[in-house]
Amino acid sequence: MEASILLSLLLGAVLLLSLSVFVHRQKSIFGDPRIPKGSDGWPLVGETLAFGNVDPMKFALPRIKKFGRVFKSHLLGTPSIMVATPEMAKFVYGERNLFRASYPRTITTLIGKGFLSSCDPHRHPFLKKVIQSVLLPDTLRHEVGRIEGYINGGLDSWDGKPILAAKEFKELTLNIAVYFIFGLTDLRGTAEAQVLIDMYRALSSAMYVMPINLPGFHWYKSLQARKVGCDYLKRLILERRREADQGVKQNTVLGALVGCTDEKGEKLRDDEIIDLLLGTLFGAHDTTATTITWIVKHLSEHHDVLQAVVAEQEEIRKSKAPGDPLTWEDTRRMQYSLQVDILASLILWNVVSWLVAGPFVLCPFVVKASGVLIPKGWRVFLMTTCIHLDAENFPNPLAFDPSRFQVPPKPGTYFPFASGTHVCPGSELAKLVILVFMHHLTTKFRWQSLQPDTGTVFKPFPLPNGGYPIKLERKVL
Repeated sequence: MEASILLSLLLGAVLLLSLSVFVHRQKSIFGDPRIPKGSDGWPLVGETLAFGNVDPMKFALPRIKKFGRVFKSHLLGTPSIMVATPEMAKFVYGERNLFRASYPRTITTLIGKGFLSSCDPHRHPFLKKVIQSVLLPDTLRHEVGRIEGYINGGLDSWDGKPILAAKEFKELTLNIAVYFIFGLTDLRGTAEAQVLIDMYRALSSAMYVMPINLPGFHWYKSLQARKVGCDYLKRLILERRREADQGVKQNTVLGALVGCTDEKGEKLRDDEIIDLLLGTLFGAHDTTATTITWIVKHLSEHHDVLQAVVAEQEEIRKSKAPGDPLTWEDTRRMQYSLQVDILASLILWNVVSWLVAGPFVLCPFVVKASGVLIPKGWRVFLMTTCIHLDAENFPNPLAFDPSRFQVPPKPGTYFPFASGTHVCPGSELAKLVILVFMHHLTTKFRWQSLQPDTGTVFKPFPLPNGGYPIKLERKVL
C-alpha cells in the first residue's frame, strides 16, 4: 500500500516537473521577438473555427492589416506561421529538408499516412518521380484522343439539358483521373468500379466531419467504405503484379507503382501503393473540376475574352479535316486559351486557397531574409490566394485580365500548381484536360447561367454557390 502511494507521488512529481519544463519552454518560445505577431485565439481550438471553410481573404486581410504579411496563429491544434509574401513562399517551397507535410488526422486516416504530400521527405523525390513518369508530356501526347473521347461523351450527354456544372464536371474528371491512375477505362456498369466510386465519395464527404467511429455516424460509414474499397484495390494490385510479371507494361500510376523498385531494390508494399493511389486521385480530380467550373463562369461573364478564345479554337478546328482528332501539337497552339483557362482563372480562385502543402517544421530556424523565427513543431501555411491577389504583384488583381500573363510573373508571386519540390506531379495532365475541354466546349456549344451569382462557398475548394447551374446548346455549324 505504502509502495503504491509512493509510486503515485513519484509519478505525479515527474508529470508536474515535465509540465513545468514544457510551460517554461513554451513561454520562452512565444516571448521570442523574432516570432511574428499575431493571435493565439481561444484555448485549445485557437483560430480554427474562424479559419474553417470560409473565404480565405476574410480571415487573412484583417490580420495582415494588424500584424503584417507574416503573422502567427493557432490552427488545427498547432501554433502556426501564416505566410503571404513571395520571399517567404519561395523559401518554404525550396526547403524540403526543413518541412514535413502535416495534415489533420482526419485526412491522413481517410487517405492514408503514406500519400505523396505526407510521406517521408527522404522518400518523397523517388515516389514523386515514379508517379510523374506517366503524367509527363512524353506519355500524355499519346493520350489526347482518349481524353477527347471522355470530354465529347460528357458534352453530348449535357446537350440541351440544364445541368449542375460543378457536379457534372466532377463526374467527368473523375472518369479521366481513374483511367490515368488505375487503368479503368469505363466506370459505368461494373460492380468493382462502383466500389471505387463509393469509396471516393465517402472519403470526400468525411474529411470535415467529427471522427466518431461508432455505428450510425458518418465517420464510421466512411471508414467501412474505405475498407471495402481497399480490398478491391488489393485485388487490382495483385492483378497488375501478375501482368507485370508477364511483361505487360501499363502507362498508369498503378502500373508505375507496381513495376518500380526503391533504392534498396525492394518493391512497394500494397498498403503503400494504396495510400499513393488515393492521394493522387484526390489531387487529380476535384482540383481540375473546380478550375473548369470557374473557367466556364468567367467566360460567360466576359464576352470579349470568350470571343478571343473562340477565335483561337476555331482557327485550330478549321486547320484540320472534318472529324480529325486533336493532337498534342494542336494543344501547344492554344496560347491565349492557356492564359485564360489556367493562369487567369487560378489567380482569382486558386483551388488550394490556403496551403499547397502543410509543412511541419523539423527543427527551429531563422529565415535570414526576414529574420523570422519558425520554432520546431510549428506549421507554416502558405496563403496562396493572398499572394496571388496582392496588388503590388498584380495591379487590379480582381480583374479577369489574361493579358497580364503575356509577361511571366515575378518569381514567388504565382504558383497555382505549387513550386519546387512541392510542385503538383499532375499539372501537365490538368492543363491538357482543361485545354481539350475548352476547345470542344467553345467550338461546339453555347451556354447560359440559370441562376444569378450568389457568391462563393468553400467546401473546402472554392465553388460558385449553388454549383453553377447552366444549360448548353449545340451550335449550328
